[in-house]
Amino acid sequence: MTQPRDNGSGAPGTLSAGRPRRRRSSFDPGQRVLNVRHGLLDLAAGRRPDAARRASPKMSRIATGRSFTLIEVLLALTLAGTVLTLAAQIAGRTLRSQCAVTDLLEEQARYDFVGDSIAADLGSRMPDGASTLSILLDAHHRPLIQIHCLAAEPGGGLHVSRLPANVQYRLVRTPGPAARLKLKRIVHWQAERLGGQIARTTVCDDLTAFEVQLHDGREWLALTSRTVKRQETPAAFRIRFRRREDEAAVMRTYLLQAPETGQGRR
Repeated sequence: MTQPRDNGSGAPGTLSAGRPRRRRSSFDPGQRVLNVRHGLLDLAAGRRPDAARRASPKMSRIATGRSFTLIEVLLALTLAGTVLTLAAQIAGRTLRSQCAVTDLLEEQARYDFVGDSIAADLGSRMPDGASTLSILLDAHHRPLIQIHCLAAEPGGGLHVSRLPANVQYRLVRTPGPAARLKLKRIVHWQAERLGGQIARTTVCDDLTAFEVQLHDGREWLALTSRTVKRQETPAAFRIRFRRREDEAAVMRTYLLQAPETGQGRR
């Protein structure tokens, strides 16, 4: 004979055909996910989760979500500000150095253009036996260099022909309180088909001084009315010019006659 059992409903004397009902435990899915996350972090650190939690009650910021303190924030801002300040100073010095080098190269290019322009016209002088070079003084007692040479035809394309022309290098003073000198290159072609066409270009537009000296084979002479009256082709001449008063003058020398030792013109 079977004994009566409680079916879990609390009514005595009733029988249960199945298993007795168990008491339901409280279950929080969020807490379980957090525990699993903490356990994974402890395993990544090489420690058992339970032992690590017992050994270190204060867990990592990543696990606990604890924020930075005020001292840590101030220290980080100070370090970041120092690094950014040093980077800005280095960038500023680099930029200033680059600008200074660029200005120096542009200044040197202007000086080279003045000397190279005169040298190019001297190298293409007409070999007709006549006087191909005249160094004079204009009405304002400024140097005037006149070269009879072959000059490039105006408006030429890739294949530019060179025609006989008179090329003058003349100084023109700019108006205004801070008067400056402009070195003009004036080309007057002699070809009939050009009809006496004249071209004017500015070689340098920012000069404070421009001097010409002649060499008579023994010494250098300043260009004056006395030396001009000799009407002799000098052995060499040189130009001295500068763009600012506080800088040294740039000098270019041109050898016109071969020396007696037999060396060529340079």
